Amino acid sequence: MHCPACENKLRAVTTKQGVIVDHCDSCKGIWLDQGEIYFFTKKPKVFYEALQKGLQNPQPTERKCPRCSTKMEEGNFLSATLRLDQCPSCHGIWFDDGELRAALELGERQFSLDLEQDESGAWGAEPLKGKAAQPHDAVATQEQKQRHSALAAGLASLPSLTLRSTLSFVILYGFLGFILLMAQPYLGWGIHTTVLIYVVAIFIQYMIGPWLLDLSLRFFYNCNWVELKDLPDHLSAFIRRVCKEKGMKIPSFAIIEDSAPNAFTYGHTPKNARVVITRGILEYLEPAEAEAVVAHELGHAYHWDILVMTLASLVPVLLYYVYRTLIRQTQRRSRGSKDKGEGYAIIIAVTAYILYIISEYIVLWLSRVREYWADRFSGEVTGKPNVLASALVKIAYGLVAPKKGQTTTSENSETDDTSRNLDAIKALGIFDRKAAQSLALQAYSHHQAHGSEAKVETAEQKERIAGAMQWDLWNPWATYYELHSTHPLPAKRINSLTDQAASMNQEPFILFNRRKPESYWDEFLVDVFVYWLTALPLIGVLAYLGLASYYGYSITEKQGWCIGGIFLISWGILYLLQTFFSYRGPVFPKMQISSLLSKVKVSAIRSVPVTLTGTIIGKGVPGYMFSEDMVLEDESGIIFLDYRQPMSIFEFFFALMRTNKFIGKKVTVEGWYRRSPTPYLEIKRLILGVDSSQCYVYHFKLVWAFLLMAFGFACLFASVGM
Repeated sequence: MHCPACENKLRAVTTKQGVIVDHCDSCKGIWLDQGEIYFFTKKPKVFYEALQKGLQNPQPTERKCPRCSTKMEEGNFLSATLRLDQCPSCHGIWFDDGELRAALELGERQFSLDLEQDESGAWGAEPLKGKAAQPHDAVATQEQKQRHSALAAGLASLPSLTLRSTLSFVILYGFLGFILLMAQPYLGWGIHTTVLIYVVAIFIQYMIGPWLLDLSLRFFYNCNWVELKDLPDHLSAFIRRVCKEKGMKIPSFAIIEDSAPNAFTYGHTPKNARVVITRGILEYLEPAEAEAVVAHELGHAYHWDILVMTLASLVPVLLYYVYRTLIRQTQRRSRGSKDKGEGYAIIIAVTAYILYIISEYIVLWLSRVREYWADRFSGEVTGKPNVLASALVKIAYGLVAPKKGQTTTSENSETDDTSRNLDAIKALGIFDRKAAQSLALQAYSHHQAHGSEAKVETAEQKERIAGAMQWDLWNPWATYYELHSTHPLPAKRINSLTDQAASMNQEPFILFNRRKPESYWDEFLVDVFVYWLTALPLIGVLAYLGLASYYGYSITEKQGWCIGGIFLISWGILYLLQTFFSYRGPVFPKMQISSLLSKVKVSAIRSVPVTLTGTIIGKGVPGYMFSEDMVLEDESGIIFLDYRQPMSIFEFFFALMRTNKFIGKKVTVEGWYRRSPTPYLEIKRLILGVDSSQCYVYHFKLVWAFLLMAFGFACLFASVGM
C-alpha cells in the first residue's frame, strides 16, 4: 500500500497492543483499517458514536484510499478543528502526523498507541518502554541475516529422533510395567498372566490396527484405493524417484473424495505403508506443493513413525484400563467385606491415572518431534522447503473455502460427513486442523482477490500471514494449546522450514522478523484467574469446613444456612464479574475480519465485541447436517461463527431448520471475537434482512448469576429466622 499523502510505500508496524498498523516513514501518517481504532482506546463508545454519525459534512478529496484506491472524503471528527480522511468504501481512516494522537486525546484524554520511535524521534507517537516494537517489512534484520548466513553453512540439527523415541519408550513402558506389576495382586492375575497380557495386547493392537483402519476407511469414508498410475503423472513420477533414492517400497495409495485437503499415513512398517490423501490435495495445491505434502507422509514411513506412534499410543490406553479396572473392583469390594489391601489398590489406581495423564503428554511431545522430522524429510527430497510451507497454508485454507466456481462440500451430499470423520484420525494427518485454521483465514483473502490459482507470494499476503503468526508465536495461550496437540503450531513449522530454506541459500517463504513488543503474560495470568474465579467460593467453603473439622468445631443448622447463603451470593457475584469480563460490550463496532486476525491480546476468555457484515459460505463442519456453526466471508477474509444456546437441543434444531436458510446470503453478525487457537466469532445476533436469530448464552449467564444471588439471600434470611 502507498501513502495517500506523499505516495511513499507504507510500512507495517506492530504496536504495543500487538496490532499491525500501516505507517508512512516520510510524512509520519498512519492508516487504520475499519474498526482498528477501537484497539487503542478504553472508551470505544465515544468513537463508536462519532463514527456512526460519519465524518460530519464530508467533502471529496483527491486522496485515494491506500487499501482500495477509492477517493476518500474529508470531514470533522469529534471537533471542528480535527478533519480526517475516511474511505467511503472500506471505511478505513487516514491520520496525518499527530492526528491520531489528537483524536485519542479528544476521545479520552490519553494516548495509548505505542510505536517504536525512530532515530529522529519523529514518529508522532509514544515510544515503548523497554523492548520496543520492531518495524517489519520484506527485508531481514541484521540479526536474522547473520542467523541465515550461519544456517547457510549448515542446517542446525533437529533433536535426535532415535534418542527421543528411545527415551519416550523407556519412560512409557516403564510406567506401564510398574503399574501392571503393582496392580496384578489386586487384579487377580499371576505375574506370568500379567506379562502375557502385556505382550499380547501390544501385538494384537499392532497387527489389527491398520486392518481396522482399512475397514473404517471403506465403510465410513468415501475412499477409493488407486494404483500409482492413477495419480497425476508428476506425482507418480515423484513418488517413484523418492522411494528409489531412499530404498523404500512404494506405499499403497488411497484418495478420499473430499475437498478438505489433508493426508495421512498408516500401516505396520515402511514395507506395507498406506498413504491416504483427500481430493483437495490434488485440487487446491500446485503440483510441487502436492509433492511436498506426499513427501511429508513418505517421511513418516521412512522414519518408522507408523510403528513408533502405534506402540507409544498403546501405553496411555492400557494405563487408563488398569485405573478403571482397579476402581471398579474397589467399588465392588466396598459393598461387601472390608479388604485390608483396598487402600493400596486405590493408591495404585490413582498412580495409574497420574501416569496415564503424563504418558498422554509424552505421546503428544513425541508426535510433535516426528512432525518436524517429516517436514525436514520433505524439504530434503523436494529441495524446496518453501513449497511445503506454502502447502501448509493452503491446506488449512482448503478446509473452509473451495475454489471459485467449485461445488462446496456442503452442497455435495457424497461428502457430508467426511470432514467431520477426519477429526478421528487427525494425529496421522499433515496438520492439526484447529491449530492451522488461523493461517487459513489469512490465506483466503489473497486467494479471493487474485483467483483460485494464486500463489501465496506477494508482500501484502505474507504480511497478513505473518500477522496471524503473531498470536501463535507470542501469546502464552498458544503454548498451552500446542501442548495438547499432536502437531506443532503451523507458525513454528513454517519457521523451521524457513531455516531449512536458508541453509539451502533459498529465500525464506515467510520472514517473521517482528520483535515481540511485550510478554503478554500479564493478560494470560488475568485470563487464567478469571477462568477460575468462580471456584474461589467453593475453595473457601471447603477450607472453612476442613478447619472446623480439624478443630472439632460443630456447625449448627443456622450456621449451615448462613454459610450456604454466603457461598451462593459470592458465587453469583464472581460469576457475574466473569461474564462481564468475557462478554464485553455494550458497543459492537463494525470491523473487518483481517483487522481481527492480527490481534494478539485475545483468547477464549478475553473477547473483542464486533459487528461483521458478509456472506455465509457454508457450515462450520463442511456439509455436516447437524452443524449449527457457519463460516462468514467478508471482503478481507473468512471467520468461523460459533452458534451457542444455553441448551444444546436448541442448537440441534437450529442446525436442522435454520442454517441452510443463511448459506449464500449476506448477513450482519454481532458477537464476540475469540481465539482458542482457532479464530472464531461467538454469535450474539445474526441478522438476515428483517429476520434475525438471537443467541442467549450471555443473557442466561446474567440470569443465572442473579438467581444464585437471590437464592443466597434467601438462605441468609432463612438463617436469621431460625
